[in-house]
Amino acid sequence: MYESTTSSTGEGTPPEFYKHPDEQRSNDDEYYLIQNPDSTVIIPSDAVPDTIREFELEDGATVELVCSVSHSSGTVKFDFALAAEPTEDHPIRVTGELETIDRVFRELGTGHFHFSVEPELLSVGQYLDLLEIRESDGFTEIEVDPPGPDNVETGTVDTPFEGIQVPEPTDREFIEYIHRIEKATQTRIPFPPLYTDEHYHLYEEYQDVNLDRNTAEEFLAELHGIGEETGHMQVVVRNWAAPLQNIRGNANRDPEQEERLLLSGARLELDVDGVEQRRGDDGETWEFAPAPSTFTVDEAIEAIESDGIDGVTELRDPELDSSEASSWIGVKIQFGEREPWGAFDGINVGFFTEPQNG
Repeated sequence: MYESTTSSTGEGTPPEFYKHPDEQRSNDDEYYLIQNPDSTVIIPSDAVPDTIREFELEDGATVELVCSVSHSSGTVKFDFALAAEPTEDHPIRVTGELETIDRVFRELGTGHFHFSVEPELLSVGQYLDLLEIRESDGFTEIEVDPPGPDNVETGTVDTPFEGIQVPEPTDREFIEYIHRIEKATQTRIPFPPLYTDEHYHLYEEYQDVNLDRNTAEEFLAELHGIGEETGHMQVVVRNWAAPLQNIRGNANRDPEQEERLLLSGARLELDVDGVEQRRGDDGETWEFAPAPSTFTVDEAIEAIESDGIDGVTELRDPELDSSEASSWIGVKIQFGEREPWGAFDGINVGFFTEPQNG
């Protein structure tokens, strides 16, 4: 930086170097902007090495961020962060397009944002904020907290922000009551993609009770107690009609058949390695390689609907002679916890043909 801005005579570059180009200076490439979350550097374009130029983002390039969105007093507030994946604090995925302003600076264009949200990352409060924004007539007053050390900015947009698509609540009053519990206990409560009759009956018992801090804590403890006995399974059955080796790494290949089941009831537990009634930790994945089976896809779905996880485990028969097998079935289980609503586990059942080379 020092070498680039010092003349050959050793004299410092005049202060005009740091000014934006005026209208009389038409060389758009005269200066080069390099930014990261901590700093900004502006140097003459001819001093930038080619290795740096390789990383330049052109107009229209897509940039991915995450953010949280809330509203207060008629203003929508955006809190952005630089991250590869959404988090509980910033559950919304944002993509934006870069555009050049003032011929020098390239930044995210305000009209080129796309927002998407993963409901399982939302708290009840975050969900209600997004739902209320979506149900409004749109907001034109915005507050933006950008990533990095930049200051919060406020402004007005010409096109009202109409919100982000979120699932419709099955019972709005139930969700709003849970939000009251969330505020009274100062505890983050995840948005429930599903809840049981037992959860709802507890709400019915308490909905007319005066809600103070102790009552809220008591309600939350009972809610957790119900969740500890509750399990939900999202089962996806896919018929690939090909060996597993041909499927791995081929993201563009679609299965010949796909069926989805959502089952609620007891928590998923398995007998593994001689240990009875065991389940994995939150986020842990168990994978069972394809093994011979006599089940068809329709028979497998019927067994899972009837017997739950027991129906899944009986699909594979490693002792079955391959000559008697009609398919090879592999199973992948991802364990998840969503307190106080129970376990939310994903089960993928794949139908394959016999592995190549035996």
